[in-house]
Amino acid sequence: MLADNDGRIVFQNEAAGKLDVSGRPRVEPALTRLLANPGAVQLRLQDKAKQSGRADETLTTCRAGLNLSARVVDADRILWRLEELSNSISDPGIPTISAGPEGAILKANDPARQLIGSDATTLEDVFDDLPLRSGATHRLRSGLGAVEVAVWVRETAGGGSSIAFFPTASPSAPLPESWSVIEELPVPLLKIARSGEILASNRAARGLVQREMGQNARLSDLFEGLGRPIIDWLEEIGRGQSSGDKQFLRSHGDGPELFVQIILKPAGGQRILT
Repeated sequence: MLADNDGRIVFQNEAAGKLDVSGRPRVEPALTRLLANPGAVQLRLQDKAKQSGRADETLTTCRAGLNLSARVVDADRILWRLEELSNSISDPGIPTISAGPEGAILKANDPARQLIGSDATTLEDVFDDLPLRSGATHRLRSGLGAVEVAVWVRETAGGGSSIAFFPTASPSAPLPESWSVIEELPVPLLKIARSGEILASNRAARGLVQREMGQNARLSDLFEGLGRPIIDWLEEIGRGQSSGDKQFLRSHGDGPELFVQIILKPAGGQRILT
């Protein structure tokens, strides 16, 4: 929404037009159905924007987290932008938290609340070892004590994040057996056998390599090691001689040339590649 300094809306896109302004094309009425104190929020952000040129604030509502921003366009025009911070992972069985840029928990689905409890309000209340690193293992404080979890993080609007995690008994414990859950994670993942055969891939991985991974496809069909054969690395992981340190691989074949950094983690008799 583009508004003047008095909050009168002079232009709005189709999405903003769906907000109920009750015949008054102003910023405050447009926010009334979303916020309990829209006038105070508007003035606070408007004052900050006039001082620095832009202001952003993450707000918690009964429905979801919202990011509201105000950007000064000229001496008498302010551009207002409102974004709902929804979970980026759609499967309801995945424990997921939506957090604001300062670590406030804006939303947590039922599986997440079962682990973290109802009193946790910030990421500091939940994790022992911030900052979180996508694809890494972190310690989570649960009602049953400290739990090791594999974490995936995706940035959302306004500097926030959507965080998905799976409890693991140890860094080498298996992830959930249902690959349909992992399919929706925003992190490229492959499940491979010790021999290098690709057993499964999620959507993010297929989008990254832009190649078909049909039956009997192998990791070596997609990537080659920089200075060492991939099969040697797989054997080390299988024998427990390596903890899954990061390695750089280069793609080869018909797809685009890529240099990727990956981590192998044991998962029972198979392997997870991130």
